[in-house]
Amino acid sequence: MTIKFQNMMTKLGLSTGLILMFAGTVLAQNSRSQSRSQPSRDEQLAAGLVRKWGGRGAYVGLEHILAPAGFSVLKSPRKGLDNLVENGEKPAGMVSVSFVLKTQEGVFYISDWSWDTYVRKGKKPNWVLVKPEVGAPRGKNAESLRASIYENLKSDEKGRNCRAAYDFFRRHRDDPDVLELLINKYPKEEDQQAKSAALAILCQSSKFKHDEEFYRDMIEQLRIYRKSKVALKWGGQRNQPGDEWVRKWIHASQFGLGTNWVRFIVRNGGRYHAILAEYLSSEDMLLKWVATHSLALHGQLDAYQNHLNKRFFDVTLTELKDDREKYNATYATRVLLILKDQAAPHIASRRRNFNRLNQQEKEILALYAKDLTRPEVRKAFELKFGNLQCDMFYTQESADAFEYELPLFKNLEGYLP
Repeated sequence: MTIKFQNMMTKLGLSTGLILMFAGTVLAQNSRSQSRSQPSRDEQLAAGLVRKWGGRGAYVGLEHILAPAGFSVLKSPRKGLDNLVENGEKPAGMVSVSFVLKTQEGVFYISDWSWDTYVRKGKKPNWVLVKPEVGAPRGKNAESLRASIYENLKSDEKGRNCRAAYDFFRRHRDDPDVLELLINKYPKEEDQQAKSAALAILCQSSKFKHDEEFYRDMIEQLRIYRKSKVALKWGGQRNQPGDEWVRKWIHASQFGLGTNWVRFIVRNGGRYHAILAEYLSSEDMLLKWVATHSLALHGQLDAYQNHLNKRFFDVTLTELKDDREKYNATYATRVLLILKDQAAPHIASRRRNFNRLNQQEKEILALYAKDLTRPEVRKAFELKFGNLQCDMFYTQESADAFEYELPLFKNLEGYLP
């Protein structure tokens, strides 16, 4: 395939509402095709269809598109009733496709089944034209359609169907029927991927009335999902540990599922501060960090000073050591940065046993004692713990980002041995 991926999406001008294509699949195919001296059979046939019908097209392997308003099956990539195959009008549903063609008349697809018979048997392919979606689906089939789409939120062997379903529900997140479906489904949902997606959609809805129970569910699901192994549909590898998911979708400031979770938790921390305070004693360092961050942001930490005791700091400092838990040292460092001078005597006490610490603890505690106003020191610090001008899920411009005061631990020198 000779069209580079970045240019392909622009030239095709594909709408995300019609086709849910992702960079990973196509880019990987592009990379493989460039490494070969000859294009694959699929790519050759795809190029031939583009030459025949004009426009811009690409072989996409296997992708899933939603057709909430139904779709038509055509003899050729042309509009018109005389172009319909027999029984060519299909109800709403999801279609698996292998080829997409963008022409002046619209966007046309070839289903994976039709593409397979075209490649293996040379049979003329049928084309799929998705009907335009106008609002949320209505009518007698609307409920069954939404339920069918919901099933695609679950972890399965299909590629990227979760993202397709998630995008559909997100577009209609304020629709009463969509809200009713998700509200009824998520409390009993055992599939962690589906439950996580449902929570993410609900917390983005302006019509959803959240309460203490929902807020607690959000925090608990963040803990559960991070610890789980799931078949990720969001760009990760199958059976990738949940903490890798957290790293990609929270720390990378992506507009993904996890980002919306934590933003909701932080932004509503003032309203649900009593629930957050419970997690100051959590053994899960991510939750301890989220709680500390949010309470500090809303000016509520002073009300819970009894939680910030010796045990709180001992547990936090213990997380600095090199162990099997990923990113917990980063979470612990951010907690200590937020508490600054309150943390200083506890840090100094830890440093008095410097020779008993493992190498990672020594390196981190040594960085704490340095002047972070110096550019070279700050650069070394941020290589380990991220940009201090933003936070785990916010850019620098976000009003919800915690502003770290510099120099950090300004009174730490008075506590050093």
